[in-house]
Amino acid sequence: MKNKKIVSFVLAAAMATTVGLAAGCNPGSHGGGDDTTEKLAAPVVTLSGNVISWNAVDHADAYNVYEGTSVVSEAQTSCSYTINKTVEGAYEYTVVATSSDENYTDSDKSNVVTYNYSATDTSTKFTGKIYVVGDSTVCSFKDDYYLPRYGYGTQLYNYINCDESQIVNIAASGRSSYSYMVDNKSDYDSFVSNISAGDYLIIGFGHNDEKREVKRYADPTLSSSDTSTMIGSYNTERAVSFKYILKHYYIDAAIAKGATPILCTPITRLYTDDKKSSYDTGHTTTTQSATDTTVTPNVTTNWNGGDYAQAIRDLAEEQGLLCIDLNATTVADYKALGYDEASKYHAATGAKWADADKTIMEASGLDATHTNLYGAKVNAYNIASAVKASSLPLSANVRTNIKKPTYEENATAIINSSYTIPDKEPFNPATDAAKLEHWGVTGTTTDDTTGTEYKWYGTSFGASSDTTNFTITQGTDGEDGLTFTLKAAASSGKIESGGDSLVAVFIQVPFATAFTVTAKAEVKTFGGNQSGFGLMVRDDMYLDEKTAVSSNYVTAGGYGTSTGVPMGFARNNGSLVVGTRVNVAAGDMFDLSLARLSQSITANTGSYNYSAESDFDLAVSDSDYVYVCLWVTRGSEVTFSNITFASTDWVQA
Repeated sequence: MKNKKIVSFVLAAAMATTVGLAAGCNPGSHGGGDDTTEKLAAPVVTLSGNVISWNAVDHADAYNVYEGTSVVSEAQTSCSYTINKTVEGAYEYTVVATSSDENYTDSDKSNVVTYNYSATDTSTKFTGKIYVVGDSTVCSFKDDYYLPRYGYGTQLYNYINCDESQIVNIAASGRSSYSYMVDNKSDYDSFVSNISAGDYLIIGFGHNDEKREVKRYADPTLSSSDTSTMIGSYNTERAVSFKYILKHYYIDAAIAKGATPILCTPITRLYTDDKKSSYDTGHTTTTQSATDTTVTPNVTTNWNGGDYAQAIRDLAEEQGLLCIDLNATTVADYKALGYDEASKYHAATGAKWADADKTIMEASGLDATHTNLYGAKVNAYNIASAVKASSLPLSANVRTNIKKPTYEENATAIINSSYTIPDKEPFNPATDAAKLEHWGVTGTTTDDTTGTEYKWYGTSFGASSDTTNFTITQGTDGEDGLTFTLKAAASSGKIESGGDSLVAVFIQVPFATAFTVTAKAEVKTFGGNQSGFGLMVRDDMYLDEKTAVSSNYVTAGGYGTSTGVPMGFARNNGSLVVGTRVNVAAGDMFDLSLARLSQSITANTGSYNYSAESDFDLAVSDSDYVYVCLWVTRGSEVTFSNITFASTDWVQA
């Protein structure tokens, strides 16, 4: 494999000079102050597939795109244009930079690029199989989102001359390069056993290898031969070198069977600043970098940060493999499009009514990591285009008439036609807080990452709840910080198979926030069967409502059953799912934590872990927010202290 030509592919639609990327495709400022006018520099245009792109021109605030002598796009602000032709032929394109500043005049036309369109596919039929491994940006989904999630592995068949069944997409949500082999062992073993000569293996990891978890973390700074660094107890034989795992368990496994591996860097996530502008390369709280998706800071000496995309590029060069640089492609594409257009690539958990008559839906709960069908098609197109430009034999199997998908072509297809807007409205502090003042809860917790203050509210809910038999006592700030003591009378509330009734204090957190929240719990009394306490993240919130509640949630804590107390449990689609059972008594102390990484939630109750990482849905009832609660029920009294909240700048893939 050493003589394999290395291709690191970036769509021309997303290409720009270093200076151009820094300037962006937004209005610039001029340095002149006299009465003379200056002609703008002509853009430099490139063509890839059916997309033309150009560098941002200093002081330009718009561009006119010409097909021959006719303007086909006037005064556009993005630095790319997608060509969509239905008639065979050769088409010439040029671009002119313009400015609304009277000190500058239009540029000359750019260089000419010629796009040749043929409606006939002249590729050859692929006869093998293409195996695809990776995370949720790659895999298939079955969800009820308004704009459902699709990974790019599901759409490759559209651009390669093969049957859909020849694409064996075994990617899985939440997986890192290492955890895939553990949590999807049967899939991993199957690909190792069944892949054969002439087949291909597309590898798409990186998003989850950065997670500071023994189960998933892999170090991007170590070499592909470094097996010396071991960490944690999940598997003491595990080498944490990201490159080593990719090489030893995926690349070498494919090559040993005569197959060809292809490495992909992770796609970017959708980042924006307060003005929904573009992106920069810094690590700030107001403007996040699109490259932050794969570049992580050092936290401790045991958890090295680093550039995961670059590690993949370096490994591909070292091994003589094709590297499809989806990270660079998507970062630059998003910059060229701008936030609003780039957001059209992404999934959305729910929808709202856009009009008073409730006839028009608009997406809500934008998922900044996962793509919808349109975004998945674009990424699959990017992969196929990179293969087509490579020296791999598979290039002959890429359809010759492929075109970059457009939003207009996919605007209807990306919508889940059976989606219904939930009747339940989110908690609105402006109008609903007054209903809860009787609990006397006034405290706040500050996000350690952003400084955002989250206000706590008291409530009780559930079919067997009784407000008069619940109490909430807020302590004064001391060395243990804000404290809450929650108490439920023996006859009030319970956790049971059909639903939950409890008393809680809660904060409201925007849905797209990834975070870790912790608290210490001191058990004063424990009521036994159907009693419980804990730290919870849940889908929705009810305000002193005596009604049946069986919403989705995950808890670090426990509830009593006849056979013990499951420490760490969840309710998913109405059903309770429980963790390790132990005994709980007055005087017990528990360190509670919940780590939420999009749909992955890990609960920790001291020595007891519960992980709901298999695509846990917190957007069934409320797609705008999640709710973090401290709660007790049925004869229990617990004091919660040392409460911390820290958001993170990455989410689960």
